[in-house]
Parts: sequence; C-alpha cells; structure tokens
Amino acid sequence: MSIRIIACGVFRDALRQIEPQRFHQNVAITYITPYLHNHPQKLKKEILHQIHLAKKAGDEILCLYGRCYPDLDDHLYEMGTN
Repeated sequence: MSIRIIACGVFRDALRQIEPQRFHQNVAITYITPYLHNHPQKLKKEILHQIHLAKKAGDEILCLYGRCYPDLDDHLYEMGTN
C-alpha cells in the first residue's frame, strides 16, 4: 500500500523536517502551488484532480490543507479522503 500526501506547498519545509518516509516506506508527496489560494476554483479543481489520480493508483490519501476554499471538508468527505 502506498500513501499519497496531497499538500499545499507552504507545508514543504515542515514535511521535509518530519520526513514521513521514516514512518512508512511508500510515501509520496504531491505539492500544489500556494499561488492557487488566490484562485479558489482552480485550487479546488487541482486538489480534486490529484485525489482522483491517487485513488486511480490505489493510494491511501492524506490531504494537508486548511479551509482554503468553501466546502473543502465536504468534498474530501464525499471522496473518502482524510
């Protein structure tokens, strides 16, 4: 099983410090540019696209975001994503 972390680029330094690969060997991180916070609909589209790709690959998904666009939590719940 692989774990895919989909995260805002603002978390890049923190995730480097944590080194999630120390806890699970099959961890991949996809960073989405923080610039998209200025364009909530583009951000939503990109997050949902990355979730779709991860699900298609059979990955377990962890989404590391705040409430960056309205209804983000609802969309993650509907897609069965943490």
